[in-house]
Amino acid sequence: MHEPAFLVVAWDQLVHNTCAWIAGVDGRSPRSIAEPEKFLTELRDRLNARQFATARVRQKVIPKSSGKLRSLGIPTVADRVVKAAFKLVIEAIFEADVKPCSYGFPSKRRAQVLGRRPITPRPASAPSCDR
Repeated sequence: MHEPAFLVVAWDQLVHNTCAWIAGVDGRSPRSIAEPEKFLTELRDRLNARQFATARVRQKVIPKSSGKLRSLGIPTVADRVVKAAFKLVIEAIFEADVKPCSYGFPSKRRAQVLGRRPITPRPASAPSCDR
């Protein structure tokens, strides 16, 4: 996370998100920040100095199609950037250990794809998917 590129990529993902106009508890939205470079530099300095702490989350209640209400938490811009950067780092670490036969959580692969694949018996010489 000390690498500025992670914060820049996280920022880019955040600004192009459909919820980029929504403000957190601090009243700021990603699109309202005029100088993103300065914002990211200050955020990186706070992270490096171990002075960053997550803020409380803005609570919003939205209606569901069933008529019930759903509570939604909206974090601050800094929290969203740090979470997105952390996700980039963690994904890179854990994606390396995912085997080609694994489905469910890896990006762009899910359990429903199994139903579309013909299931063939595995030859005894094939590598096992078991850990």
